[in-house]
This record gives sequence, structure tokens and C-alpha cells, in this order.
Amino acid sequence: MLSVPVPVHSKVMQSSQPAKSPVMCLHRINLRRNLVTLVLCLFFVASVIMSASCNAQNRGASTDPPKVDWRTGADFRKQLQSEIGFTWQDKPLRAGLRKLAESQRVAIFLDRRVAPNQKVTLSVDSVPFIDAVTELASELKLGVGKVGPVLYIGPPLACARIATLAAVRNEQVRELPEATHRRILKKSQLSWPELAEPRLLLARAATGVGLTVPNIRALPHDLWAAADLPKMTFPEQATLILAGFDTSFRYGKSGRKILLARFPRSVSIERRYKASDPKKKAEEFGAEFPQAFIKVDEETNEVIVRSLLEDHQKISKKPGSQPAARNPLAEKRHELTLTNLPVGKVLKSLAAKFDMEFDVAPDVSDKQQSELVSVSVKDVTTEELLQKIAEAAGLKVEFGDGSIRLMNGK
Repeated sequence: MLSVPVPVHSKVMQSSQPAKSPVMCLHRINLRRNLVTLVLCLFFVASVIMSASCNAQNRGASTDPPKVDWRTGADFRKQLQSEIGFTWQDKPLRAGLRKLAESQRVAIFLDRRVAPNQKVTLSVDSVPFIDAVTELASELKLGVGKVGPVLYIGPPLACARIATLAAVRNEQVRELPEATHRRILKKSQLSWPELAEPRLLLARAATGVGLTVPNIRALPHDLWAAADLPKMTFPEQATLILAGFDTSFRYGKSGRKILLARFPRSVSIERRYKASDPKKKAEEFGAEFPQAFIKVDEETNEVIVRSLLEDHQKISKKPGSQPAARNPLAEKRHELTLTNLPVGKVLKSLAAKFDMEFDVAPDVSDKQQSELVSVSVKDVTTEELLQKIAEAAGLKVEFGDGSIRLMNGK
């Protein structure tokens, strides 16, 4: 047999793969690097999301709460007095409050300064719902306040003032033009998803009623757990959002903006009450509410009380303590300094600011209206403010239903 020699290059011929060029190798290396970079980026994004989720859980966040037909008005007040019983054993605070609120259809808002995941052990049996919530808060050295149809749980001092503050902000809107205050006092739903930023919540609520918040950046950044609250006025919504930052707000003169301001150290509302014996009734009020400012208006035989909203709610339920017809002029407090300004123009300007009609009696001359006045007053009602300005020129003002008239002081 003949043997056929195998060519030396036969091994190369058996390979079906072409030789790799340097350019192709470089391309594959770059592709691998791009894939590695993409994987690292995806890992980083996933880490951020997980971190945010963990932070939300540490703040007491959970899944979006179900929509609840919250109680409001008389139904809300009635439910606060209905008896309830429950037992908590190492229950996370926010989760427990959420279940409690949903079961009673009474909205509860937890102040951002309160640790939401702290464990609570408590047992209450057949007590009014508001007493059960108050006992729960007391166990944690917290207080309970009300803002519209919402129970507010937070630091005791804030809770003691928050209902009155919200009511005052509601009343102050009435100093603005009628169309403006009707828009601002129109009630709307307040809700937000997980990790919502309170600055955006406030801006959205303000925009909804035609307001801006120029210094909103002064509010610290924060992220909140999801919440769903009943319909409230804008002043009530803003009070709830801002209280946890020890912040409130004031209205701009134009009625088109609000400005963030410090949460007031003290706040009160003035109301008048009819009584057959006003002096005796004033003494009774003074004994029960020693912190309140109380005096008797001898001209109207009414008792004037300046105190917290909760005190007025208790007084109005007492026999023989019928609230007098509301006098918005007596509920606002003002501080003002004027120097050498014509009395007529000043009063006309203030009347427009308070949405009142201004009129001048026929016997008041142009010279009297041009009389320059200098006045400095503090903590006075609208009525007192206008009277003092008129008196500085030897004149007086007469008040009607939504109007004032400048008259001779004789």
C-alpha cells in the first residue's frame, strides 16, 4: 500500500473559524465593558429604590391607604363620643392609628415629629372614642387637637393651639374680597401617595385656590407616608401640613399669596355671649376658664370672651350662654401705626380692605376729611381700629351691615 503524506498546513485547513483581527478583538472588549457598565448602573438604580423604600418604611410608610368615606360635621362630632374598646400589644403607632381611623371613619393625622414605628401597648374598654385617642396620646406624652374633621396627634403645645389657629386662619380670609374668600374657603379633598414632599403638597393646595407661596423653599425637605383625608378648607389643609415644621402662614395684602411664618406662641378667638345677668355669667366663665380674657360689654349686656376655640365650644353648650350674633368686626385683631395721613382716605382704604362700603355723612366737610391723623394701636378689633382713627380727627364712625359711615364727633 502506498502511504500519502499529510501536508503540514492540514491543521489550519481543518479550522472553520477565520482568524480574529485586532479591530474585532477591541470591539468585543468594548462591548463587554459597556455591558458591565450597564449592569452596574442597573444595580445602582435598584439600590437607590430599595434605599428609598427602606427609608419610607422607617418613617412608617406603607401601601396606599384605601379610600374612606370619612365622617364630617355633626356625624364626626357624634362619633367622637361613641364608645369603643380595643387592645394593642406592641402595635406600631402609625399602622395602629390607620386601622383605628378606618374602622371608625374618623381621620387621624400624625405629626411628622412623632416616631411612627414606635411600639404601643394599650387596652381601653367602653370609653368615648375621643377619650380613647386622648389616652393613647397621653401614653406617648402627646396631645390631641382637631383641625376641621381631622384628629391631630402631636406635641401637646401644638395640639392645644392648632384648632384655634385653623379657625383664625379661616376667619382672616373674610377680610379679603368676597370672591377671594369664597374660593379659599371652598372645601376640597387632601390626599397624597407614598414619599410625597410636603412642599409640593402645600403648593398644589395653594394653586388650587388661586394662591402662591413665594417663600415655600423655607420649608425643609421631607418625604411623607401616603395619606387620605376628608374635605377641608385651604386654611385647614395648610395648617395641617405646616404644623409639624413649627410653621404657619399669613395672607398677603393682595389676597393672592400666603407667606410662611412661625407657628404662633399664643392664639385666641373672640366671641360674644348673651346672658340675663352678664356680670354673673362673666364670673362663672372666669372661674372655669382662668386663662381666658373676659369682660362685659355694658352697652349690649353681652359677655366678651377671648380664648381657645375649645373653650368657646364648651361655653356655647352651657345653659344660658347663647352665642350672640357673630360680629366679624370684633373677631379680628390688628396692629397699625399711622403718621400724618388724611383721615378720610385712611378710613376709605381700610373699608375697602375689610370688604365694607364707606360713606361720609353730609355734615362732614372736605376739610374735616383731610384732617391729618397719627395713630399707633396694637391688638385691637377692626371696630376699635376704625373708631380710634376717626376719633383722632374729632370724628366718629357708625357701623352698619357691611358698611361704615364717617360722622361728626359731636
